[in-house]
Order: sequence, then structure tokens, then C-alpha cells
Amino acid sequence: MLKYFDAICSESPVGIAEQHRILMGPWAHGGFGATQVGTSTQGELEFPEADGCSDDKANEFFQYYLLGADIDWLGNNPKYTYFQMGDMEWKGSEVWPVDGLTSQIFYFTDAEGLSETMPASDDSHSNIVYDPRDPSPTVGSCTLTEELGQGPYDQAPVVESRDDILIFTS
Repeated sequence: MLKYFDAICSESPVGIAEQHRILMGPWAHGGFGATQVGTSTQGELEFPEADGCSDDKANEFFQYYLLGADIDWLGNNPKYTYFQMGDMEWKGSEVWPVDGLTSQIFYFTDAEGLSETMPASDDSHSNIVYDPRDPSPTVGSCTLTEELGQGPYDQAPVVESRDDILIFTS
């Protein structure tokens, strides 16, 4: 989504580009049922701090642009508003990626873990036997059907318990 947003901003005429804003919440894109954008329940997780935020922001947007409300829409909303899931709070920034972020590279280990140290040998490997007639099921995530569940779900009971899955843990 951010690449599309950045493209819209860079291709918009001067005077319009700086008015664009993006809201990134802990939601499935679109969503069905309980996982609709702006709801607090997403899959098996709860984000009460995010409940109704998208509706509130949309309401402010329409009041400002359609009804001419005397509010500082642009000043009150940074270019990037995002929900920091670990902190469970909304944050904002005028730049993306936000200042202070660093990339971290992980490498797979023979012990089915993750390490920040590059393996000494290229001979490391892990094997599984996979049967395409018995595909791994979809459990939640970014699905396009309510029957498969949307959002975050515990993968352990259905997916991680299979013999044809490799799990690497940091």
C-alpha cells in the first residue's frame, strides 16, 4: 500500500500532493464481518485502541473537505498515521520509514532458529517432504473470504503441528 500511496503523492500536482494522508491500522484490508476496517477485533486478537478510528478520521476528512468545517485537518493529521502494534498506540510521522528504524537481517540456523550471525558454511540445510495433494491449510491472514478467517490466528493447532512445515524461531 505504501508504494501506491507514495506514487499518488509524487504524481499529484503541487498543492495537492502535500494534502494526502494515509491511515495504517491493525486491520485486514477491506475485511468481512468482525474484521472490517476500524473494528477492534481482528482474527483472534483485540485492538481496542483502534476501534472506530477509521470512521473518526473519515468523518473529520468529510467535514473538512465537503462541509468546509473550521478544523485544521492537515495540521491535525500527519502524512503517515500508523498503529504501533507492540505499543498498542497510534503514532504519526511526516516521513516513512519513520526516523530511528534500522533493518535487521536474520539467517536460518541448523537448529531451526534464527540468528543475526551469518552461517559459516553454505552447506546448512533443512529438509521436509511435501505432498502437493495435502496442501497446508490457510488459517486467517489476508484472505478474500470470510470462511477462511481474516486477520491474525494461532497457526499452531492446524498448520505448525504438520510434519511438512519448517518453523524457525528467533
